[in-house]
Amino acid sequence: MALDLVSKSVAIDWFINAVLLRHNIDEYKTDDEPQLMEGSRIEVSGDIYIANSDESISGWSGVSVSTQAYIKIVPAGSTATLEFTSTAPTWSETKKGWYNGNDRYLYMVYKDASGYYTDKNELYNKNEIGIKRIKMGDWDITSSLNLSVEHGLDWDQILGITAIIRNDSDLTRYFMVGSSGSSYNGGRIQYNSTEVSLTVLSNFFATSGFDSTSYNRGWINITYRA
Repeated sequence: MALDLVSKSVAIDWFINAVLLRHNIDEYKTDDEPQLMEGSRIEVSGDIYIANSDESISGWSGVSVSTQAYIKIVPAGSTATLEFTSTAPTWSETKKGWYNGNDRYLYMVYKDASGYYTDKNELYNKNEIGIKRIKMGDWDITSSLNLSVEHGLDWDQILGITAIIRNDSDLTRYFMVGSSGSSYNGGRIQYNSTEVSLTVLSNFFATSGFDSTSYNRGWINITYRA
């Protein structure tokens, strides 16, 4: 076996994709409607599109509540539009991206039971190591020591999971740690093919500082191979 020489034209394409093509959405830290930000550059099947202003994304009403959604770019000749969809993409080895037909997928966004835009995460390239951040949502720990949240990933590709719990005042945030003691911010994190499940120690978390409702209790961070 030997390494193959890469032509200059291919090397230039790789450089453009790696360095010059960047895209972002706003409202990462909120549950509000995102837009593709001005200046974003996106390659779709060899063509490059640029957002000369913030671009809105259509199709949210067509996504059911409590559903994993995606943001895709739909090319149409010299222009392209952005849409939400609940149809998952597949990896195209020839196009080096996540596609469904000619539509390239950029982000995943969860539509929660109230219709909000939660858990916004970029789609990483195949075999890249990525992190998906998921909101815990409403969790009164004094009423239940257990919480389960859908992860929306291939569980064979999950490499690690951490959890951050915040108190009602949001003045302190705690990493969940494995512990059998009663005085630590510990518990257990486990997962199956569809969900991540948390169980916390009652002596630490089941207090008046962790019982507010209509309040996001924290975040689950999943490291995975795309």
